[in-house]
Amino acid sequence: ILIVDYLGTSTDVAATIEKATALDEALSSFAAKSVTFERLPFAHPLYILFSSGTTGIPKCIVHSAGGTLIQHVKEERLHAGLLDGDRFFYFTTCGWMMWN
Repeated sequence: ILIVDYLGTSTDVAATIEKATALDEALSSFAAKSVTFERLPFAHPLYILFSSGTTGIPKCIVHSAGGTLIQHVKEERLHAGLLDGDRFFYFTTCGWMMWN
């Protein structure tokens, strides 16, 4: 079980749960690697989901990189009012959209 340090107490919380480890502690033995970015077209596929098929034949749903970026900006900046330097914790279940 990995405990994510959200309130600065992950080490204390992990000590109370059998087989739990703070995420920072679990990652401490790995060296950071540099990230390489690549410019892609707006419509470049970012992820693909398939509908559940509850109302008909399952359909392929392709989400583009640009559309996903705009959706996140809309939700986090406009709806939630997040600004540079803010922290945001988003919890969700592993439902079919999140799991894929």
